[in-house]
Amino acid sequence: MDNDKKIFLLDRSVSQMLAEEKTKPLLHKIFFTKIRLCKEVRYEKSPKNFLKIVKSGAQFTQTATYHKIDRKDFRKAKAHAKGHPIRKVRYRFQVEGCTVVVDAYRRQLKSLYLLEIAAECDENLHALLHNPMLSKYIREDVTTDPRYEEKYLALYGNPSRYPYTIYTIFRKIENGKLASLDTVIFPEMKGADAIRIILCQKQHTLLTISQKAVKERAITHDAIERFIAQIEDMSQLFDIFELLFDPLTLQRTRSHLRKFMDIHRTYDDLIFIQNGFEKLRHKLDEDYLQRLRTNLEERITGEREKIVRYFTSREYRIVMRQLELLIKEKSRSYNSYESQLPLGYRVKIEQKRVFGNLRELTDLLDGCNDENSYRRIDTALKRIETFVALFQPLGLLTLKPKTLHNIEKVRQCMEKHTYRTKMLLFLRMLSSETASLGKEKSSKALLKREAKMIRKERAFPHKLYRKLHKVPL
Repeated sequence: MDNDKKIFLLDRSVSQMLAEEKTKPLLHKIFFTKIRLCKEVRYEKSPKNFLKIVKSGAQFTQTATYHKIDRKDFRKAKAHAKGHPIRKVRYRFQVEGCTVVVDAYRRQLKSLYLLEIAAECDENLHALLHNPMLSKYIREDVTTDPRYEEKYLALYGNPSRYPYTIYTIFRKIENGKLASLDTVIFPEMKGADAIRIILCQKQHTLLTISQKAVKERAITHDAIERFIAQIEDMSQLFDIFELLFDPLTLQRTRSHLRKFMDIHRTYDDLIFIQNGFEKLRHKLDEDYLQRLRTNLEERITGEREKIVRYFTSREYRIVMRQLELLIKEKSRSYNSYESQLPLGYRVKIEQKRVFGNLRELTDLLDGCNDENSYRRIDTALKRIETFVALFQPLGLLTLKPKTLHNIEKVRQCMEKHTYRTKMLLFLRMLSSETASLGKEKSSKALLKREAKMIRKERAFPHKLYRKLHKVPL
């Protein structure tokens, strides 16, 4: 919002008062051809002239230049308008010795009324807000709410069409009464509120799984995988939207989440080895294979019991409490300008950053032929997949089917690489053990399988590099 005036949202019943006033309203037509966080190009038709207004710079250091244009240039620029053109009728009133302005918006912004009080009237602000003519219509102060800036009104419409109280939504999630996120999340809402709602639902899922495991004193493989999927999604959201959270609390929460991921990593490796035995059963002696299976099953059972014990620990309760505080307690971060941007615009900004990171890796890693490069690409892909999975169903993100198809191809390529890397370690360990036990036939079969996998892995960097360049970002 402009720093030289106060903006207040008015109740729609003010229309009756405006209709009774004898002041002559002035019609304004506005549209934008460029809408960015630090730059906007706005065209305005007032009763007196046509204007082109260019604003650039951050919120508090913004500069504006005004250019008079003719009707022809105005119409020509309108063909490149972003979002919906804005029409508003402007009323001017003398109240408490000050001139105040009421903007009554039309068309797609119908029923939106905003009161503007200039900075010169700050001394009389208290008297203005308690004046009988205005006070009964004022709903809230939206001076620092960017959703009511006209560029965002043009893109996303009237934010007050969908009134919500975030703590009411939190209670619905906790009571299991929220069927789907798309019923409470919409493009006009504050970005920070939307992310908190998504995190709250995921935290509720974590608590549901852990409480069931503690009650039954056991946990299934599917429940562990669902639990980890929620944690991974939360970790990606923290990385993407880290500016929206208190840094110290976020750092502590991340460290606790990483600890559980380490516990799961051991369990996941054991499951991988178990599946590996099934694929190698024709290359190993039956008695040796049976002994390995028995030992492995005992270790997997022990890891599942360890996870259930972790759910009953004091540390786990502290983690859940910190997570709840991070989501529900309002910090200074939630009141920042960026956190209050409309969700639709917040998602567009992050989409460019998330996809741009993969493009940067593609251009700079020159064939992606070292393990650090693979990890960075894998992280970038997971971030993209989480981003798409969360925001595409909400209608906030549109991607070409070809882009999604190519991303899936790159993901499959990376999964094959991860599988081969783990399998090579497993084969080397197993072949050395069988050789030490004198099982030459099994050892030779495993070495042959290992050599075949190494040949495939040598061709992997070139294959991955080609697939990354096919992703149209």
